[in-house]
Amino acid sequence: MGPIILGFLVIEMNDDIFVSAVSPSGKLAGVFEYDGDVGYFYLLNLERPKGQQIMNSIIIASENPELIASDVDISWSGDGTGAGLFIRDCLWAVFIGQDKKYGGNYETGRLPDIPKAVSSLFVRA
Repeated sequence: MGPIILGFLVIEMNDDIFVSAVSPSGKLAGVFEYDGDVGYFYLLNLERPKGQQIMNSIIIASENPELIASDVDISWSGDGTGAGLFIRDCLWAVFIGQDKKYGGNYETGRLPDIPKAVSSLFVRA
């Protein structure tokens, strides 16, 4: 089974970008937030009270990466246990469960540091 995209939301206002995708179970969400200066990928537990939902985070950009909302996509692994952040169709960050995280630190012209065994969970057709 390939990646699953459910409950997908994209918002772009000025330089701000907000992209999210809810897991197949509806209990978790992968969220990318960029405020024009700094970008983070978050793993949220939607069953927790507001203000306590962030389970983990990965810094994606701390400089101006010249991103627009259409450059960013979030997919869930086929088994629903992993959230993957794609930038310009390249997997840049991954959460597997709540404790394992890979990638981050986006730079144009650089490849992400994600093990092949992890990236293979997000093969796109």
